Amino acid sequence: MARSLQKFLRVTRQQPRHTVESIVDHLATCLTYDLSPKAFLETFFNPRPVISCSTECKPIQTWGLVSDVLLTRTIESGTIFMLRQNDVSLLVTVTSIPHLNITEEIIDPKCNKFVFKMNSETSV
Repeated sequence: MARSLQKFLRVTRQQPRHTVESIVDHLATCLTYDLSPKAFLETFFNPRPVISCSTECKPIQTWGLVSDVLLTRTIESGTIFMLRQNDVSLLVTVTSIPHLNITEEIIDPKCNKFVFKMNSETSV
């Protein structure tokens, strides 16, 4: 199984993202929570976090929360818990997403010039 996974990660160019230690930790987590093999492999098929839009309106659903950690305090990156609804279980791993502050700077085109000087030894 390890060789096949390493080959898949190499072919999909994901190998630098997943160390052997992180794969073993993920496998241990999946075994701890009795997750399916498909749940284990899902990490390698969907490498990016899902960001949802705040304008999406969905009907309210009731889920049960299973955790070793008291989650009434602030959730930190690395926290793992499970949500359950009937026969569906979701394992949630909290990961911090970087906050980007992007500003636009307008540069005057008249001031943004450069001079290219050529001499007889310069080849273009």
